[in-house]
Order: sequence, then C-alpha cells, then structure tokens
Amino acid sequence: MSKRGTELALAKGKKIRAAEDVLKQVKALAAQLKANNEVEKTLTELNLPYNCREVVDKDTEEVLAEIESTLYGVAASILDGEGFSFDIPSRAKGNQAAITSRILGLVHELLGKRIHVTKRDLFYTDVKLFEDQSQSDAILDDLACMLGCTRSSLHGGGQGGERAMSG
Repeated sequence: MSKRGTELALAKGKKIRAAEDVLKQVKALAAQLKANNEVEKTLTELNLPYNCREVVDKDTEEVLAEIESTLYGVAASILDGEGFSFDIPSRAKGNQAAITSRILGLVHELLGKRIHVTKRDLFYTDVKLFEDQSQSDAILDDLACMLGCTRSSLHGGGQGGERAMSG
C-alpha cells in the first residue's frame, strides 16, 4: 500500500493488514476454488424464472451464421403470410424494424467483406434513417444481444490498421 493509502486508511480508523496476511488469505481462497469441483452451468441449466440470453464473443463466421439464420427465419415468416418481426431483448427506445433491418444488413455486409468500422461510421451510412447516433448505437447493442454475441464480435476479424466497431 502506498504511503498516501496507508495514511488514508489510518485516518479512517481502518486496521492495516500485513501483505503476508493478505497473501495467505488469497492463497486459501485459491485452494478452496481449486477444491470446488462444481462445473460451470449454462443459463439454460440454471433454470432461471425469467428469460435470459447468453451473450458471448463469437468469431466472424459464427456471427454471419446467426445473421443468416435470422434472415432465413424472416423470409420464411413472410412467405407464410405472417409478416415479420425481430425477437430482440430491447433496451433501445423506439426500436424500429426498418432501422434494425438496415443495421443487420450493414453488419452482415461488413462481416462478409471483413471490413471494420466505428459505430460513428455505421451511423453515417444512413443519417436520415438513424436520426441520431444514440439510436443506431442502441440498436447495434440490441442486435448483438439478439445474435448472442458481444458487440465487439460484430466488427469481424479484420487485419491490423482497420478500425473496430466500438467508440
């Protein structure tokens, strides 16, 4: 602990432990974790009383497959005369099908070409449709959740020097 940190702790009346005591506790906790043979469970195995979507990092091919599967489902729904909608765990205000479809198409195109862009670049592809960047950003987050991947998975697996879809 730094001298300043020690002074603050003493001023607040906190007891300062020796580094050896802290390290001993950390080692004991590590041993407990190693001894614990419990296997990690998936969201499905937890049987939660509410719906959850597991979001993980996915490579470009996995994200492309998720997008294409979603689009095939939309096409089948339209061909069956049922119209279409997206099953999105939405946090976006005014989550519109047109904007969602446009961003989904853009992400698919970018991933297919292995092109990376910033969220701002994505917004400027269709300013009139998106209205403001926070709207396209929120829907991009919703799409990542819908596809079960992190937002960083949506930028593809491009080469150095290209920009990632973040910021």
